[in-house]
Amino acid sequence: MSNVVGMLLILSALLVFVMAVLGLISPRKLQRKNSESAPKRLHIALAGLLLPIGLFIIGGAFLEPQKAGSDVASVNAVEAPAPAPAPAPAPVASKKNLGMTPEEFRKAYNDMIGQIDKSWRVAEFEINRGEVNDGINAALGKSVHIVGSIDKNNGKLLGLIVILGGSQAEENVRAIASLLTVAHVTTQGAPKEKITSTVNKLLKDAAAKIDDPSASSEKMIVGNRKFTFSASRVTGFMFTVNDSSSE
Repeated sequence: MSNVVGMLLILSALLVFVMAVLGLISPRKLQRKNSESAPKRLHIALAGLLLPIGLFIIGGAFLEPQKAGSDVASVNAVEAPAPAPAPAPAPVASKKNLGMTPEEFRKAYNDMIGQIDKSWRVAEFEINRGEVNDGINAALGKSVHIVGSIDKNNGKLLGLIVILGGSQAEENVRAIASLLTVAHVTTQGAPKEKITSTVNKLLKDAAAKIDDPSASSEKMIVGNRKFTFSASRVTGFMFTVNDSSSE
């Protein structure tokens, strides 16, 4: 129950933050019907900074720590009797990945998002077969989409891209919940509060440059993951998750 309360508080903080960003871009979007003037940008900025921080701190206190599992791999050595063994071939470097298959990601995602709303859980992904890598391309909600590439050798996810769109408040809440869930279930080696605050900062910084088509993406490493955020009036918000050591 405490996890549910914590997640709701964190989602509320992100929703307040998104509304503040929209308000900074166009204050009239936050103007009350019976008010003659729009709120000042200074007031919007203060509310958009202080309220989310308070809600993040309170929500983080409710969240229970999650134990990270560990995989143990066993290697069997096979000796081949040969009078003159040939030189061993150079080992093939494995691609950096997220350490989970699409199905493992889906189950972890559903476990967390289901604590907020069971109807937000997603069905099994359809795997699209490719010549180099396989992939997934699925909807996590009405205004949120996920795209991922899969290593054909081991079936692990190489990276994920989450695309956010829509303008309705209900759509934004689910989109933010999906975004936060993807970040949490794919990242190890960092506290939940750090993951959440990083997503918050990247989203804010990307939104500030949404009208600049030449703006560079916002990037930050958290634990064993590299988060990348970009924003565009045409494509919406795009959030990418990769291994922290990937280029």
